[in-house]
Amino acid sequence: IDEITNNWMPRAIAVSDLNLNTAKLRIGQLEHAYTFDEARMRSQEEDIINLIDEINNNIDTYEKLKRESEEQGLYSKLEGDHYNRFLNNWELYQDLSFTIFALSRQNEKQEAVELLNSKAKETASIGGSALNSLVTLSKRNSLNAANRASTTFYEMRNFTIAVLLGTIFLSIVIATALVRRITDPIAQLE
Repeated sequence: IDEITNNWMPRAIAVSDLNLNTAKLRIGQLEHAYTFDEARMRSQEEDIINLIDEINNNIDTYEKLKRESEEQGLYSKLEGDHYNRFLNNWELYQDLSFTIFALSRQNEKQEAVELLNSKAKETASIGGSALNSLVTLSKRNSLNAANRASTTFYEMRNFTIAVLLGTIFLSIVIATALVRRITDPIAQLE
């Protein structure tokens, strides 16, 4: 239960937040590319910068949880592969984002949209796929840990019941032996 609540679930939440924020980033970039109003563009630029910061915070959170899970032996090579695939694509997507941003600011909207719908879309898709794989893997690992916790609970409950029954039986045997040890000499005296 501790593994689930302190590690796997927070990692799954961090990955879900990453997925959500990267999707919001793509939407914000598309809106920026189609906007011609200067005030609206500035507002969208602030939103995009905040989303990038949020994504980097999500990555930092995941990295911290990853280190903790590695120390506990809970982090698998497969999970690391999926995460590294996302991270590599995120770095590439950030580079593309700066290019898209520059094109959009220079009113080369068509080029920005084409880049968003080609290379950036492909990169985001690969990164999103890696994040979905991480969520699925975390879900499966959490369910396995929950099943282990359930099995342990039932095994301990059965063990406790067996010890209780054994203690009751042993108490009856000892009580009977003590009663006979006391009553037999009294019966002989009579």
